[in-house]
Amino acid sequence: MDAYTKTKIEELSESIRQGKVVLFLGAGATQASGGPSGKTLGEMIKEKFVKIDQNINNLLDICQDVIETPPYNRNQLESFIREKLETLQPTDSHRILTKFDWPAIFTTNYDDLIELGHRINIESRLKRCQPLYTDTFSANIADKSLVYLFKIMGCIRASEEETGGMILSRTDFNRALSKRKKYFDILFDVVKNGTVLFIGYSFVDRIMLEIIDLIIDQYGMDRLPHSYALFDKVPTDENNQNILRTRKITPLECDFSSFFRIIDTLTKGKIQPIPTPQKIFFKLRGFTLECSEEDFMQYAEFFDILAEHKLQEVAGDKDSFFKGINKSWGTYRENLDFKRDLYLSSTFKRTAGKQTISGCLKDKVFEELEKFDSKDNKVILLKGMAGGGKTTILKRLAFDVYSSGKAPVIFVKTTRVGLDFRLLSGFLEDLNNQLNQKIPQDQRIPPIKALIIFDNAASSIRDINRLKDYLVSRGRLALIIAADRSNEWDLTQNPIAVGLENIFELGEQLTNDEKVNIIEHFYQLGYISTKGTHWNYIIDKNYENSFFATIYSLVDPTKKPLSQIINDQFQKLTNSTQVAFKYICAFHQFDLPINQELLVRALKCGYDLFLSKVIENDADKVIFEEQDQTGVLLYRSHHRIIAQLIVRNFFNDPEIQKNIFVKILTEANLSIPKEREICQKLLISYLGPNAKPKLFTFDQQRQIFQAACSENSLRSLLHHWGLIELEDGKFEEAEKLLKRALEVPRDEAESYRGESDQNILTSLGNLYSHIGVQLLKEKKGPYAEEYFRKAEECFAAAKHGEFPNGHAYHSHAYMFFSRAMTMQEIASKIDYLIKSLEILALAKDNLNEDELQPIYELEEQIRSQIKDEKAVEEIAEVIRTQFNSPRGYYLWADFLISEAKDKAGEEKNNLLKLAMRKIDFALTSFNNDEHCLRLKCNLIKLLEPQNFSSQYDALKKWKLNATIQNITLLFELGRIAFVLEYYDDSKDYFKELDAIGTGHRLRSRPKDPILDGKGNINEFEGHIVYISSNNLEGGIKCDSLRNLRYSISFRPIACRFKTTVNDAVKFSIEFNFRGPRAENIKKI
Repeated sequence: MDAYTKTKIEELSESIRQGKVVLFLGAGATQASGGPSGKTLGEMIKEKFVKIDQNINNLLDICQDVIETPPYNRNQLESFIREKLETLQPTDSHRILTKFDWPAIFTTNYDDLIELGHRINIESRLKRCQPLYTDTFSANIADKSLVYLFKIMGCIRASEEETGGMILSRTDFNRALSKRKKYFDILFDVVKNGTVLFIGYSFVDRIMLEIIDLIIDQYGMDRLPHSYALFDKVPTDENNQNILRTRKITPLECDFSSFFRIIDTLTKGKIQPIPTPQKIFFKLRGFTLECSEEDFMQYAEFFDILAEHKLQEVAGDKDSFFKGINKSWGTYRENLDFKRDLYLSSTFKRTAGKQTISGCLKDKVFEELEKFDSKDNKVILLKGMAGGGKTTILKRLAFDVYSSGKAPVIFVKTTRVGLDFRLLSGFLEDLNNQLNQKIPQDQRIPPIKALIIFDNAASSIRDINRLKDYLVSRGRLALIIAADRSNEWDLTQNPIAVGLENIFELGEQLTNDEKVNIIEHFYQLGYISTKGTHWNYIIDKNYENSFFATIYSLVDPTKKPLSQIINDQFQKLTNSTQVAFKYICAFHQFDLPINQELLVRALKCGYDLFLSKVIENDADKVIFEEQDQTGVLLYRSHHRIIAQLIVRNFFNDPEIQKNIFVKILTEANLSIPKEREICQKLLISYLGPNAKPKLFTFDQQRQIFQAACSENSLRSLLHHWGLIELEDGKFEEAEKLLKRALEVPRDEAESYRGESDQNILTSLGNLYSHIGVQLLKEKKGPYAEEYFRKAEECFAAAKHGEFPNGHAYHSHAYMFFSRAMTMQEIASKIDYLIKSLEILALAKDNLNEDELQPIYELEEQIRSQIKDEKAVEEIAEVIRTQFNSPRGYYLWADFLISEAKDKAGEEKNNLLKLAMRKIDFALTSFNNDEHCLRLKCNLIKLLEPQNFSSQYDALKKWKLNATIQNITLLFELGRIAFVLEYYDDSKDYFKELDAIGTGHRLRSRPKDPILDGKGNINEFEGHIVYISSNNLEGGIKCDSLRNLRYSISFRPIACRFKTTVNDAVKFSIEFNFRGPRAENIKKI
């Protein structure tokens, strides 16, 4: 080995030690284990498949000829190649390879030697190996615990269902490279300021050269990193030298095995091991609880959870804290934050309707955390103008609550679209289980109640509602804090039902007390040298009494007004830094960061240039870098207000902003989890059809979504792009996109947390409904009916799934309402309005209360179209004869029931009895109509609440004729069957109900106690037969019900005495979606 080669290998070994070398492995790495080279494999194939053209030499062309030459086929070829490769075993060199910190490994080999080497070398490997060979994948390149192996040419281990089978033909190769562009995005993301090392390539068969040339075409020669290639013998002819030189490849003479022996020697004892996972600790109720680092990192995908190690963080620099750079929890331990009156002052006053309430947010939260029944799970709303300090208040609240030991504190990530309810519920269950195991036998404490915080909550309304209901359905205790700007919260549709007493509004203007306190605070911190009343004038005159401007200006040494500071800073930036800062502010105006990889790709520069010309040059006062819990580097401005001011002052025009987003999103690789998370949130919540207010025209939105989806087929993005086309009246394009979204599988890139079929089917139903209404207006009735039929099918499929889907019910009912509004003939109009009301009635049977506001609003809108009882009475018989339908009598009975709600005594009973007569009349001719049967069940319950036999018979007939699952129907059947002592039937009904009641708040909340003949709550006797180890579940054998063969569940932890097996007890029986439940338990 000559001196030059030795020096270069020593330099390479140091770069490898530092984790700065991306590895590309070719057939030479396989030959070391006795496998064939590409040329040899081609000869072996020609020898096996003798009828093909024997003059072809290129491996891909040989394989193509086998596939196209009868009687051969692809399966035979794959089996032959697999047979030659699947028995190969890793060599010592393959095992040495596993010791190093490769940012990533790429290979064109089919075999599994690299991943097998990692699998069998557990003791000395540095990381786990994760092979990727399919078109769709998810790769968190910031995860230092594993190395990704990108198998460009597929893998012998790919299953038939996967897209990662061996690339055997020229057609395969061209198709695969176009689909695997994301692999090469990641190559540039991981190589950064490092290099690439090619091992095992002769560059004779041109496969690797074609891949390099594709990379050059895609990304440009400037961004192609300098690299090295190992050869057994370096080619000396001018042609081969030129091939390498023009692609920035330096040849070195050293074979695969020798190279790894050399670097193993050079780096011995110098490789830093990946830290072993540590336990994460939480201190709650005076006990230390824990979870593994692996679990904590899984939670970190959706949540930021406060834990002991965070409270121990060093406070750091106070200037950095006020500039938004220093995110350390130690700053709250050192009380650097200024505490506003709303948070801390017991005399803080707020209005709730006509009432004035005294008390601060902190006291209210601590009061609610002392309530330990899931029915007390509440949402507290904190809203206010931008820059009022909401986020700082949330962090102070989190710090104070966790430090008190009262509750775990969980921030839901603002960059997520959708969240994993089950994951959060499982975390709380695990904490409760640990706590119960630590509590002494003679001690009782209530279960853990979590504090869950949503910042920027307006974009997460549905998640908040569903999380609240899901946790109640699981019996989990939680207090939810939702915070957002007043203007953004007030623009939301279907906001969360928050009691007026639970709303805190934060003013951006400082109160008189706050002016005094803020000057004292910053004097103590050393930012100002004097105190005095003159500061009141300065705050009013120079800072316009603004909380944000006062903080920003007091910390800035110049003490200039905020707008001047911002403009001065921007104008001083170099051109390249200005562009980078614009890209960052485009995202951060929505409180979203941009990850380093996407930013560098969008700037179309190398990492060296990015660091030297942007980050290390003049960006230190305007661009702030942070690292999330998974290790991803993110960039943002000092504050969202700053980002919005930069946008407003320098590129406010929507067309300019659109062009910026198109440039950035064209470069997006949504296979990277953090990048996908940020871009989804940006597109779905702020740039797409959900944006409030709308920033872009339909055409601008279309261009933005086209840019994002050109290389990324995410069902959520395709769905929302389809909604843009629907709103713009481009129905044909909308249908294509929505159907395409449905076809995209919910694979590992989105998992079950991603866009559900329910949502997409609802949108597809809406589309067909719009088309149908348009065709009706064009007098094309038969065509319209076909689209209405398609819409019905979509809505029916969309109503049930992971959660009861209120949008599907509303859209279905609105379709009939829209049809009614096109009708001139009164009977037809009323008939469609009744159909709409029937669907809304089923919605009320199945949905959580939080989802019913739009249902009630539509119902009111429909009823306003039906004038009075006389009009209903007149139309009932017309609808029966004209449409052969009982809907008119259904409406009449429903109208009478509504009227009876405001009455009492005999008058009420008479109205209900009249309603019953109308329903009975309808059922004489239409005895299987499910809507009339439903109404009859309701009437029997109202008129004869203790006549359980009649109720049960009516319910069974309704179930027999029901066309969709109904939660209320199953609950009533299960409850009444139990009361009638049909215990096995009751158990079956509740089992069926539990399967469809996921996410419903009544799943775990008991109601409807069994009453005695006088209407009082009945009391039963029995004895405890089991108690779970975590003290959360137990069973009571009911001695009062002799024929009941199964125990009744109860919550031992909710009892007011220490429960033990065989305790004799008295109790009442109520019901939730899982069956009978023992409540109000007393020890005999």
